Amino acid sequence: MITYRMESNRKQEHAVANRITQSAAGPGSRIATSPINATSADVDQVAESRGQILNSRITAESATVRQKAADGGIIEDSSIIAQ
Repeated sequence: MITYRMESNRKQEHAVANRITQSAAGPGSRIATSPINATSADVDQVAESRGQILNSRITAESATVRQKAADGGIIEDSSIIAQ
């Protein structure tokens, strides 16, 4: 599992991969304004152990998308758009 801690306005406009994972795990871990555009990929967005994923939309075409919040994690304003 990859853990991100975002404190900047860095954006991922398009990712080319078979598997894309955004994970905020642990208190203080936060991903904000980091949208994912995926085509034919397996996408996971996970917030756990009080981590936060905020305003990180997923746009998917022919993709499998999962969002999960556990153990006090928050996923907020992170819609999934299927095309």
